[in-house]
Amino acid sequence: MKTASWQVMRRIHLKGVFPPIVTPFKGSKYEICYKSAEENFSKWKNEKVNGYVTLGSAGEYVSLKEKEAVEYVKFAAKQAHAQNVPLIAGSGCESTEATHRRCDQFAEVGADAFLVITPHYFLPFLDDAAYIDHYLTVADKSPKPILIYNVPFYSHINLSADCVIELSKHPNIIGIKDIFEKERTKKIAEKTKASNFSILSAYGNSFLPALMCGAVGSISAVASALPRQMKTLLEKFESGELGDAEKIQISLEKPNEMVTKKYGPSGLKYAMSLLGYKPGMVRPPLRNIEPKSTAAKEIESHFQHFL
Repeated sequence: MKTASWQVMRRIHLKGVFPPIVTPFKGSKYEICYKSAEENFSKWKNEKVNGYVTLGSAGEYVSLKEKEAVEYVKFAAKQAHAQNVPLIAGSGCESTEATHRRCDQFAEVGADAFLVITPHYFLPFLDDAAYIDHYLTVADKSPKPILIYNVPFYSHINLSADCVIELSKHPNIIGIKDIFEKERTKKIAEKTKASNFSILSAYGNSFLPALMCGAVGSISAVASALPRQMKTLLEKFESGELGDAEKIQISLEKPNEMVTKKYGPSGLKYAMSLLGYKPGMVRPPLRNIEPKSTAAKEIESHFQHFL
């Protein structure tokens, strides 16, 4: 009997630093600039990241047309596989059926797993039971494994620990990109340990605390700008050099703020440009950060140490 692809993938334990990559746009029509994206992959390759996430919030996935999204996943998968690392594609939509469709499309062009945001448009009418039904249905149908996306800053929903633990029992749900809440993170880590379920920290400013509570890696925007620092923090933690890990963690707090809650994708792209990447422009209605602006000066001040 043929083994389903997700039954094979379940054996993979996602661990390490997975930058959620940007989508570089150029010109008056804000077309995807693949040349710039290729240059970015070359720089990330030198940092030996553990894999990539495309079409997350950092990748402005809500701004891409369906055809563009499929083509960009195809490109990113080719780049990732050339480095012998997996490509996780953001495939979450507001409907269960649309999410399933995206999973199928992205699997066909090379994605190895899917990051599925929790539907939130109908928030007043949804509860744990609805979220469980959604994720289980997607997981049943998906040709590749899925990860839960739990970042309330964007989804406006904070899934309960019990909901996550229940979902972790499904053999095609292999992990979660999650915010850090000490007791909640510890509970999820303890209850899912036997199922090879990976907790990946959503924010660089809480990476070390999350690791100490059972997380095994990170999908955080700051990792796209500062992958070496994120990788080194993880290595120091794993080798027991907690003092050094804490110093790195402290150094990441303000940079993380600049590229997440304060300036979002615009801040991330500006920071990456300072560090030699080619992030391109953001698509409207997001606005680019202009050099010499107050925002630019603030970002520069917090990334100066890394230049």
